[in-house]
Amino acid sequence: MRGMQEKRMQALRVKYSSKIFLSILKSMLVIIPFPVILLIAVELVSLHAIQDTITEYEDGIYDQVAEDLKNSYESALLVMRDMRREENLLRYLRQDERNYYKEYELYQMMTQTLKRNRNLSELSVYFPADECVVSTTGSKESRAYHETFYSNSYETWEKEQTEHMDGQIVLKKDSDGTVVLRSSIGYESMKQAVVTVKFKGAYIKELLNKLCNNEQERAWFLYGTQMLAATQGENDDALAKNLLEAHLKQEDLVKLEGQKFSLKVREISRDGLFLIYGVPEGIEYFVVEMIKILAIISVILCLVVLVGAIVLAANHNYTPIKRLFDILRQGDSTDSEIDYDVMEGYAENFHTQKQQMQMKLKQYEDNVKNLYLGELLLTDTNRKISQEQVESWGFLGKYFVVVMYQFEENETEAEQEKKEEYRKDILEEYIKEYLKECVCCYLVERNSRVYCVLNGNGENDQRFSEAVRERNQVLVENLTSVENLYCDAYMSGCFMSINEIHQGYFEVKQVKKKQIMKECEDVSENNCSIEKIEEGIRENLLDVNLSVASLAEFLKITPSYLSRFFKRNTGKGVLEYIHECRVEKAKEIMFQNPAVKAKEVAEAVGFANLATFIRVFKKREGITPGQFREEMAGGMMESGNKTE
Repeated sequence: MRGMQEKRMQALRVKYSSKIFLSILKSMLVIIPFPVILLIAVELVSLHAIQDTITEYEDGIYDQVAEDLKNSYESALLVMRDMRREENLLRYLRQDERNYYKEYELYQMMTQTLKRNRNLSELSVYFPADECVVSTTGSKESRAYHETFYSNSYETWEKEQTEHMDGQIVLKKDSDGTVVLRSSIGYESMKQAVVTVKFKGAYIKELLNKLCNNEQERAWFLYGTQMLAATQGENDDALAKNLLEAHLKQEDLVKLEGQKFSLKVREISRDGLFLIYGVPEGIEYFVVEMIKILAIISVILCLVVLVGAIVLAANHNYTPIKRLFDILRQGDSTDSEIDYDVMEGYAENFHTQKQQMQMKLKQYEDNVKNLYLGELLLTDTNRKISQEQVESWGFLGKYFVVVMYQFEENETEAEQEKKEEYRKDILEEYIKEYLKECVCCYLVERNSRVYCVLNGNGENDQRFSEAVRERNQVLVENLTSVENLYCDAYMSGCFMSINEIHQGYFEVKQVKKKQIMKECEDVSENNCSIEKIEEGIRENLLDVNLSVASLAEFLKITPSYLSRFFKRNTGKGVLEYIHECRVEKAKEIMFQNPAVKAKEVAEAVGFANLATFIRVFKKREGITPGQFREEMAGGMMESGNKTE
C-alpha cells in the first residue's frame, strides 16, 4: 500500500499537464504585465528625473557663473570708485611736479587692493602730463610701460588711454585683449590721470568654459554691442550685436553658422552687461542616450528573467500542492474540481480559528493583567504576584512609582466629552515619549483621574524618582500647551516591588490633598491676578529661560494653576502671550533700526536662538522677519516718494 502511494505521488510530480500545474503557471504568467509596466514606468520616470537633474544642474551652473561675473564686475567697480576717491592720488594730482614718494604710496595701496580682489590682474594710473604710469607692477615711464605690456604703437595706446577723459567709468576690451574698467580723474585746477582696472582674462574665460558642457555649446559675455569674452568668436562685435537684437526681440532661437541655438540671457547689470548661453537645438547628452538604450535592454532582460523565474517557481510549488490535494483525495477515486474549494475552505477556517484563538488568548492575558494590577493598586489585598509573572507582563525595571494625573475640565462640555474619549491614550503616548527612564507602564482610569504605575531603572531609587519627577513636569506642560489637556500630576515615593503599589496609591492621594491646600493658601496670600501675571511676563520677557514653570515660581503658584487661570481669563496660553509680547517687541526694534540683524533682534527680545525666533514670528505674522523688514523698507520708500 505504501509503495503504491509513493508511485502515485511520483506520478503526480511529473504530470505537468494537470490542471493544477497549468493553473499555477497561468496565475503566475498573468502578473507579468504588471511588473513590466511598472519597470517601464520606473525607467521613464528615471529618464525624466535625470533630464530634470541635468536641467537643474545647468541652471545652477548658469546662475553661479552669472553671479560670479556680477560679483567680479561689482568688485572692480568698487575698486574704481575707491581709486577715484583715493586721497593720496588726489593730492598727487594737485602737485605740479612728480613726487616719487607719493607714487610709492600709491603703488603700495594698489598692491594691497589687488591682493583683496583675486579676479583682477592689474591696477594702473596713467599721468599724461608726467608721461608715467604707476601700476601694481611698479612705477615706469609711459613708453617703457607700453613696450613691456603692449604690442601696438605708443600713439594707439595713448589714444586708448585718453579717449574717455570726461570722468565716466567705461567697460571695454583693451588692445591687449583683456577686459578693463577705465576712467579719468582730475579737475581744471589739477593734473589729469587715467585709472585702469584690468580683469584677469583667464578668469572670465574659465567661467564661460565652465558653463559649456561640450564643444557645441557657446557662451558670450557682452557689454552693449561689444563682445568682451566668448568661448568662440571673441572679437566678433557683429555677433554681439545680433545676439543683443535677438534678446530685445525676445527670440528664443538664433541661427549661428547654419545651426540654431536656444539662448538663455541674463542681464548682469543695468549698465548693459549680459551673459548669454547658447545650446544647439536637438542636442542630447551621451549619458541620456546610453540610459535610454540600457533601459530598453534592461526591460527585455527583466522580462526574460521574470518568465524563467515564474516557470521555475510554478515547478517548485507544484509538488507540495499536489501532495496536499492527494491527502484530501485519499479514499476518493474521483478527481473533481471540488478539491480547490475544499482546500481553500480548509485553509481559511484554519487561519480564522488561529487568529481568533490568538486574540482570545491575548485578551485573556490582558484581562488577567489588568485584574491583578487594578486589584493591587486600588485595594488593600494580601494577593502577591510572583517575580516571573511580573517580568512576563514587561515590568523588567528595578523601581516602581505611582503617579496620579488629575485632569481638569475643558472650556466647554462638548470639548470635555471629546477629550475624555482619548486622553488616556494620549497620556500613554506622552509617557512613552518623555519618560525615557521607564521601561513599562500601566494605566487605569477612574472618573477624571488616571493612575499610572511606572517601572524603570536608575542609579538608585532617589535618582529614578528625581528623573521621573523632572521629566513628568515637562510632560504635563506639553499636555497643556499642545493637547489642551489640563492636569496636575501627583507622584508617590519609590518602591522596589510591584506588590507595594497600593501604598503608592495611598501616598499620591495624600500628596494631592496637601498640594491643593497649599495652592489655595498661596493663591490667597499672593492675591494672584491677570495684571500681576502680565506684569511678571513683562519683567522677565528678555530672559531666554522664561517659561510657565519659571513664571509660576516667580508668582509663587503652581504651573498647572497658572496655565488654567491665565487661559480661562484671557483665552490665550501663557507661552502664546509670551511669544506675542516678544514678536511685538521685535517689530518695534526692526522699525526703529531696519538694518539690525535678525539674530541680534532674537537675542534682544529673549529668544533662545534664531530658528525659534523666525518660526514664532512667521506663525504670528505670516511672514519672516526678513520679509517684514523688506515690506517696511518698501513702505518707507513709497512714503518718501510721495513726500517728494
